[in-house]
Amino acid sequence: MIRIDEVRDWSALERHAETWNALARASATATVFQSYEWHDAWWRVFADDYELRVLLAHEGGRPVAIAPWAVSRGGRELLFIGSGDYASDYCDFLVDPAHPEAVDAFAEWMFANRAAWRRVDLRNVPSASPHRGRLEARVRERSPWLFSEVEADAPTRLLGDAAADRGVVNKSSLKRHFKQFSKAGRLAFEHLDAAAQIEPLLESFFAQHVERRALAGGRSQFLDPRQRRFYRELVRRMAPSGWLRFAVVRLDGEPIAFHLGFEYRSCFVWYKPAFSAAHARRSPGEVLLKYLLEDAIARGLAEFDFTVGNEPFKYRFANQVRTNHRVRVYALPAGYWLRRARGLAKRLLRRAPARPTAAGMRRSARRVQAADRP
Repeated sequence: MIRIDEVRDWSALERHAETWNALARASATATVFQSYEWHDAWWRVFADDYELRVLLAHEGGRPVAIAPWAVSRGGRELLFIGSGDYASDYCDFLVDPAHPEAVDAFAEWMFANRAAWRRVDLRNVPSASPHRGRLEARVRERSPWLFSEVEADAPTRLLGDAAADRGVVNKSSLKRHFKQFSKAGRLAFEHLDAAAQIEPLLESFFAQHVERRALAGGRSQFLDPRQRRFYRELVRRMAPSGWLRFAVVRLDGEPIAFHLGFEYRSCFVWYKPAFSAAHARRSPGEVLLKYLLEDAIARGLAEFDFTVGNEPFKYRFANQVRTNHRVRVYALPAGYWLRRARGLAKRLLRRAPARPTAAGMRRSARRVQAADRP
């Protein structure tokens, strides 16, 4: 028999941190985004916007699964922690493979607690997740108001083929930009793992991201003080685990590119790059990517995961494209049918030909050029 305990106070979960991570490692779709440290860092910063609804599934007196959920205070949406601002590139339940029926218990809790939510909105769930399929099957037994669709691509590079690995790091664009910087000065690359080494560099990292996004016509998330605080928390919480990988590329001692990423279960996770706008014409991001790929290959990692996003450069280097799903369950049919109508309207608009303007074409060209460089 599965028993569900609902936790509404984060401090009550601290004693379960080791069990949480053990379930994450054992889960079919485990990534660093399912770790306790990741959730802890995010909750410390964004908790004011949510009510905690973490479910612990027990069997025989021990936890066998976790639903890391919260309810948004404004919209009354039941979400995975970390998905409200799309911080988590992969979200899922943490389930002991011997107890898949725990997902059934999570579905039962959803329907028994309809008053707590207006809509269930589970984003960035790996399409291959067995937990997603099981949850959808249980929900459809109780309600027709479920909407499930592919939300995003998640390109990745599977490593281990020596010839193919040599080929990817020797792509002409990577070699060309690397040579350009090498002629301009002394290039150096290093990975920093300790919080004491990383924290003094975070302001430069934030500043580069703000400048680079502005150059591409966008807005950096680091203009939001809470996002900067979240990344500081990530460094403090993740560095002791050994999963954090903070890379720096320097030209004559000056940082020209940064990358905050992770290494988890023999997989390198591409997460947040930043580049010097002053050197943008020579594509420092390509130099950074070359170094990161070479490092992952040299250390025998199994995968280089570019994570969620359809930026063209990811497809150039990936050899497999996974997808993420978004699952929505509505308490009332009106919400479901409104979502269906919006989806139909978007499809019709995509089919309608738009007459381009000269200014629009120039903006599009700049966006494509910026997107095609990491």
